[in-house]
Amino acid sequence: MTPRRRKILVFTTTLGIALLVAYAGSVVTRSRDLYGLVQSGWRGWSGRILRSDPVLGIANTPGAVGAETYPIGPDVPSRIDREGLRIAMDSADPPGRTGPLVLALGCSFTYGSSVLSEETFSHLFAREIGGSEMNAGICGGGAAQMLIRARELIPRHRPAYVLAQYSPWLAERSQQDHAPTYVGLVPTPRFVRGAEGLELRPPGLLGIAFDVPLSEYRSGEPRFLGFLRQVGAPLFLHDDYAQLVLAVRRIGDGEEPTLAEIEAHVYPEIARLCRESGSQLVLVWLEGRPLGDAWEVPSIAAGLGVPVAAGTKRMVDELETKTREVFVATYTLMRGDPPQCVDAHPNARAHALIADEIARTLR
Repeated sequence: MTPRRRKILVFTTTLGIALLVAYAGSVVTRSRDLYGLVQSGWRGWSGRILRSDPVLGIANTPGAVGAETYPIGPDVPSRIDREGLRIAMDSADPPGRTGPLVLALGCSFTYGSSVLSEETFSHLFAREIGGSEMNAGICGGGAAQMLIRARELIPRHRPAYVLAQYSPWLAERSQQDHAPTYVGLVPTPRFVRGAEGLELRPPGLLGIAFDVPLSEYRSGEPRFLGFLRQVGAPLFLHDDYAQLVLAVRRIGDGEEPTLAEIEAHVYPEIARLCRESGSQLVLVWLEGRPLGDAWEVPSIAAGLGVPVAAGTKRMVDELETKTREVFVATYTLMRGDPPQCVDAHPNARAHALIADEIARTLR
């Protein structure tokens, strides 16, 4: 070997070792930060309520029992039936359903993050009409998951009512290739432009964020080395690889579809499925924007010609003092002394108003 080649070999070997050491250091540092977050009060899940799925990307785990965990106050229990639907903790599986069937499609707002199953708007509306609910909401889900579940559940169960959540972020999530999880990267299906319009591209690979034992490290004696081995190292190694794979895939996707194109693809198909199954579709309009904006019915709803229950507008209308601070204090999960918002999802009072607005809209 010539001296020049020997120098190149030494340089590349040294550089490779330095990069590996630097990367290992970054994994340890990120693991340390995550460990501190979990130990200080984990806002997440116990019991593996959510899982990675080859079709939905992020999905409810059939048969799971667990809870949402908070840094302040008690956890909120959750239970999933064999079809991946949220049910009450004391419910049979499969649940005994009587009267008109109500299917709810949406994200965590529909699932009922921070409230009990019996406090969700789908349950309260079903009870109002003497029926039973099928809560197919998925925390972290978007328009893609709604459409996939609609294709599966509406023809099979032919519900009397389909409550389809309409929120701006649902289409936004279906532009992205991973879910908005508390920890980890969970690849999800996304819409791309195909030869004949929009197509759903499958996740391609599975996340492991729901497989690592995060909740086991919420309390107890410090065990960072165990956390690094069981959680940090596998999670960050997997997610860094997944980010690389997803970035390469995006290169060939071309220009991404607009939010309006996604909504114009998803909601009309759900409406068609409802017509073919004899179901009444209701759009449940839930917003997260500042108060004071004009409340204009989404254009997609006008084209469908279906009832629109403006849930967030009803919540605002009920306030005597219409400020953001009062809205948060009234309609989100407040805990502590002094009270602070620990979860911005609609609380039980908000769900009751949304359910009443659905019933009032249909009347």
